[in-house]
Amino acid sequence: MRLAIVCLTCERPNALARFFSYWANIVQESELFSVIIVDGSRVSANLYCSGSRSIRYFHQRCSYHERLQFALSCVCTDYTLLTPDDEFFVPSALGKMVDFLDRHRDFSSVHGLTSSFERLNNVVRFSWAYRSVLSKKLEADNPIVRLKSHFGNYTPSHVYSVCRTSTLRSAFSVSTTNPLISQYGSCEYFIEAYIVLSGKSKFFPHLYWLRSLEKQTPPMRGTGEVYLDMNNQSFKSYWRDNIHGRSIHNSDQKRLVYIYFLKFFSSVSSDELFDAFSLLSSSDRPLGSQTALKICSDILRGVDGKLPLPLFGYLLRKLNVVRKYLTTPVHNRIYFKGLCRRSITVDRLQLSTICDVICACSL
Repeated sequence: MRLAIVCLTCERPNALARFFSYWANIVQESELFSVIIVDGSRVSANLYCSGSRSIRYFHQRCSYHERLQFALSCVCTDYTLLTPDDEFFVPSALGKMVDFLDRHRDFSSVHGLTSSFERLNNVVRFSWAYRSVLSKKLEADNPIVRLKSHFGNYTPSHVYSVCRTSTLRSAFSVSTTNPLISQYGSCEYFIEAYIVLSGKSKFFPHLYWLRSLEKQTPPMRGTGEVYLDMNNQSFKSYWRDNIHGRSIHNSDQKRLVYIYFLKFFSSVSSDELFDAFSLLSSSDRPLGSQTALKICSDILRGVDGKLPLPLFGYLLRKLNVVRKYLTTPVHNRIYFKGLCRRSITVDRLQLSTICDVICACSL
């Protein structure tokens, strides 16, 4: 076993059952993976994979961060991949990423292309997600150059990448125990920056991650902690009003976080580090009317795969007028032709298996 798949879940039995079913079949066919599930639900699911010690289930009724630390302490492989309980990764792509990290010690992580998915009329519909990774190249020797490149065109591409276990364990050990950066948004930026500063990052032209757009309750981070539930109104008040809950886009928060970074990367100058953090643009800017008009006109002209992220996925979800004229099979053909034009490798057999699992297990 060379790659640990780590999943944290809470009060989502249907998603957990689907996740377990998918990976239980994979670990019985491949010795590459081990799976660690840490469940914070009130009642244990008592999951057990007969005939395999490669998948382990733990019932830990504690906070999200405590469960994360526990899960990482159980990892005994060189590489780790974090995954939500309702999403899928393509095993063949993960295997190639592990092989690459084995051969390149100066790289801290590897990731590929992400697709979002949802089930409509018992057919799985795929859409673009995180498309900006197509143009990302974080392979400079200088860590600050890598960080500026990443934050200048930000996409959260490393938290759920194939990462060296030592790097991921150190990053979360720091971020989840410091009150300045332990909140959800700040923690994400810290983890992303820590991984990029620790080593080079490689984009693989493979479809490797399928993100769920399925509607379900509780939400993905519904762990009982207010600050982790993005749909909770009290979270929004906490985030807005609490000094430690403010977004890292707040200049004071950025300064505190980057100062904290200096303790771990002594070779990085404070001015360069702050300049890199300053490149982060606000994620909650309103959509400009001219931009919206151009996007709508592009859709009407049938332009495929040329809409800026994250607006393409957003419009597919929100504009019913688009859905009405594109059936799921037609939409998927257009989408996968777009991947082919960009030389993205898709394992059709494994993707078909994932589609069968999605259609068989309703959330």
